Amino acid sequence: MFARYADGSALLADCPATAGPAGQRARQAAAVGLEQAVPKAFAEPRPLMAGATAAGEVLTALPVLYHTQRGGRLAADLARPLGEHTWPGAVTAGVEREQQES
Repeated sequence: MFARYADGSALLADCPATAGPAGQRARQAAAVGLEQAVPKAFAEPRPLMAGATAAGEVLTALPVLYHTQRGGRLAADLARPLGEHTWPGAVTAGVEREQQES
């Protein structure tokens, strides 16, 4: 879960659906499919939530999106908090730090 406080700071909490190794394996299996779906959904820059929805279940796609961005496969303007105004795009498509505003 990702939460942003009013002062701009953030909290990232991992809340497993089930305890134990079986739950971990299920999350890892789901992430494998999303690791391919997320970059594909953002092959061209698009609004954050629209791309997350296109990749799969939003609540499972967003953590993969953040991981993919930290890994350098997606880029977005991070000068402002992430939101609907954020348009991530694939770095391989030539997007360096492209930001479009609605």
